[in-house]
Amino acid sequence: MDGVKREIRPLTADELGAALDLVWDVFASSVAHRVSGEAIDEFWSAIDYEYMLHRFGDGQVRFWGALEDGVPVGVCAVRDPERIMLLFVAAEHQRRGVGSALLKKAVMDCKARDGSLGRITLGALPGSVEFFERLGFRAVGAADAGDPLCAVPMEVTGEEP
Repeated sequence: MDGVKREIRPLTADELGAALDLVWDVFASSVAHRVSGEAIDEFWSAIDYEYMLHRFGDGQVRFWGALEDGVPVGVCAVRDPERIMLLFVAAEHQRRGVGSALLKKAVMDCKARDGSLGRITLGALPGSVEFFERLGFRAVGAADAGDPLCAVPMEVTGEEP
């Protein structure tokens, strides 16, 4: 990271398109080969720009970005006060603390918005369960057989991550 400035902050509506492009690129290169065509279509629909822009605009979803020299290298989205909806980091920036930092910032934001929040949940996509476990999340069930994305329900309670 020599000479590169990284910041983690809430994203603006103007940055949403680039953030969703990053999410799609990471999903397509690291998750899509593990799931069905139906799952890929479902994921694509879930991150549709117009749909997300509307949810972002009315406050239903908050986006956090890790930016290096102003370019997004990681994205975390939170819906409701307690649900991590997306966490994706560009391949060349993985294993550098970007995902952990984004997740911690999003969790702190959730807790700041609701001081009585007892847990934070997410659905871990194939290949990401171990990452979330290292950050204090635990599986609270198996992937739903009806879920084409095969997401494992996970949660964290207390002070972690």
